[in-house]
Amino acid sequence: MENRTWSDWVRWCHADQNQSDIDATVLTLIDLSARSKYRIPIISANAEEQGHVAAGYVVLYPGALGSLGKLRFCAQQDSGNTPSVERIERELLTSVIRTLCNAALEQGAELVQAISQLNADSHTDWSCVSFAELDSARDLALASAGMNPVAKLIQMERDEVRRPSASPTIQNGKLGFKQHDEISTRDWYAIIEATYIETLDVPELNGLRNIENTLQGYASAQPRMTQPGIPGTWWVIQDGCVNIGCLLLTPNGDQHCELTYLGLAPSRRGQGHSRAIMDHLDRWVTLHGFERMTLAVDIRNTPAIRLYQSRGFAVERFVQAWIRVAEPENKVTLSTSDL
Repeated sequence: MENRTWSDWVRWCHADQNQSDIDATVLTLIDLSARSKYRIPIISANAEEQGHVAAGYVVLYPGALGSLGKLRFCAQQDSGNTPSVERIERELLTSVIRTLCNAALEQGAELVQAISQLNADSHTDWSCVSFAELDSARDLALASAGMNPVAKLIQMERDEVRRPSASPTIQNGKLGFKQHDEISTRDWYAIIEATYIETLDVPELNGLRNIENTLQGYASAQPRMTQPGIPGTWWVIQDGCVNIGCLLLTPNGDQHCELTYLGLAPSRRGQGHSRAIMDHLDRWVTLHGFERMTLAVDIRNTPAIRLYQSRGFAVERFVQAWIRVAEPENKVTLSTSDL
């Protein structure tokens, strides 16, 4: 099994899905690999013991970000579900995850991320949700491999049926929305960094990533996925001539758009601006014919969750975000030309 290519292992890891979805995943990764400037943008790893096999892969995206793909463990036939097999599963998955993280960080990734599904006891009152312990073999392996659980996220979704009717004239309706490339790069970086101050959305990430790398990660999806005729989907939000925040959308196909990031500078929060921003977003989505919107928000970000719920977004699922960052002595600084 050692002689398999990364695409073989990706297919093996996704064996529980239908063939058309597996083919689409592999084709997407082949396209990314062809465009990537990383030496090895898609890395697979596997481990075997007593006929039991575990494998996984990591994808290196523009912006010095590694993202763990699907992991799979296959027990030896007729081995049953014994404590010994559970131990081997956890140890093999740990070995695979550690290998993948190390390989990504050695190529210059600032951090490697992973997502786990959370089992919630209620979807009706997000403020009181409790979760089952992270005790799956995969979660235990993530922790053993040095990854840290940093935030619980709510993934939300809205379609046209759930969108509320147009809101009446509101305060702060005179906010301006200027394409981000109409201001200087310095000012664009400055306002984004200002929105990170005292943020309630995964504050653990503050200072871990270079702002340019973060934006390159967002931008990597834009040229290939944006429909012809659709203008840029990154805006600086202005009150008069003052930059007060930013709004980033990512079109994903003909009908789906993701709200990637919305942030305001600390001094402008709690003043009703968010309603005007969401009105702008709704107008843009309607104009360009998108029928479905998604987003992810930190469960601790109560104001944002209330805002999104008021605009028709519903909770779809809860996930745990994990990260592993490069140690300072091993961290590699990449220039734009390296990415």
